[in-house]
Amino acid sequence: MTKTKNYRNGKFGARCYMKTAGNGWEVGFVYGGKPIFVGNFIHASEANSWWGTMNREIRNFSKRHKVTKNFPKNNYGKFLGAYLYSCYYRFLNTAFTKYTRFYGRTYNQGTRTFKTWNNRTNTTTHGPRVAYLRAA
Repeated sequence: MTKTKNYRNGKFGARCYMKTAGNGWEVGFVYGGKPIFVGNFIHASEANSWWGTMNREIRNFSKRHKVTKNFPKNNYGKFLGAYLYSCYYRFLNTAFTKYTRFYGRTYNQGTRTFKTWNNRTNTTTHGPRVAYLRAA
C-alpha cells in the first residue's frame, strides 16, 4: 500500500509518501526533488500514526513559518527537515516508552517465575545446576 500527499508553493512542490520497504514501512518527505526526511517503521500501525502526525506537523509548520517568494528554498527545506526530525524523535520516544514498559514488565514476571522455580528445585535430587544456553 502506498500513500502520497502533495504540497505546493507556487510552482515549487513537495510530496509526502508512505510505502512498504522490505518487511517494514518507509515514510518520507521530498522537497524540491530532494528527500529531506525518511523514517522507517516495523509495524504498519505506527507508520500510519506517524503519517497522520507528520502531515499535521507540516501544515502547522507552514502556517507558523510563512515566507516570501524570494526566500531561499534550500534553507526552508533544511529548516523543515530539522523540524520533522525533531517531531519524529519525539514521536518515537512515546512509542518506545510503551515497548519499554511492556518488555520490562514481562522480564520482571519471568524473573519472579524463575526465582520461584529455582527455589523449589533441589540440587541433590535434580543434579547440579548448569547454564541452560551455552555458546556452541
